[in-house]
Amino acid sequence: MATDATLVGTHNTLVPDPQVQKEFGVTAMTIWRWDRDPELIKLGWPPPIRIRSRKFRSRIALENFKRVMALRAIEQRDHERLRPEGRPSGRITTGPRNRA
Repeated sequence: MATDATLVGTHNTLVPDPQVQKEFGVTAMTIWRWDRDPELIKLGWPPPIRIRSRKFRSRIALENFKRVMALRAIEQRDHERLRPEGRPSGRITTGPRNRA
């Protein structure tokens, strides 16, 4: 995971949750679920910063999370490409059984 030093030059502004929803193309309910998902938290999903009952996220933390998720998607795609065509589970099939 990247550190804050990775994004030197990026201003660490606070992004309101409605803007985060637009950036990720998700609903408020999804953001609520992500806040409670230990796997996403482990991957760097930023915790909310509460100011007068409104939630904000750190811009730097959001950008780091996006980068981690993009790298993870690329790794999964490359892993899928290594599997033989037509065999997504990696299981080898020999075709129809001959029952004669």
